[in-house]
Amino acid sequence: MSHEVPAEIAAIIEEQRGRTFDAVSAGELCRVTVDIAGRLTGVVFLRNDVFAAGTREEVAAELRDAIRAARAEAVDTLTAVIAAAQE
Repeated sequence: MSHEVPAEIAAIIEEQRGRTFDAVSAGELCRVTVDIAGRLTGVVFLRNDVFAAGTREEVAAELRDAIRAARAEAVDTLTAVIAAAQE
C-alpha cells in the first residue's frame, strides 16, 4: 500500500534530511540513532559485555525501547516543524 505525501510536506521532510535523533536505553546499554524518517542509522553499545545485562530477550527489549524513544523524538520534531511551516 502506497501513501502519497503532499508536495508541501515532502519539501519540509527533504529540508530536514540529515537530521538525526539519539536515545540512550533505560539501562544505559546502548545509544541508538534514527533519521528524521525514523529509520535506524546507528547503534552504539555502551558496554563491552552486552549480554551481561540480561538475556537476549531483555537486551532486545532495551534496544527496541531506545529505538522507539528516538523515533518518537523524530516524529515530535517533524510534527512541530510541519505545524510551524503551515502557520
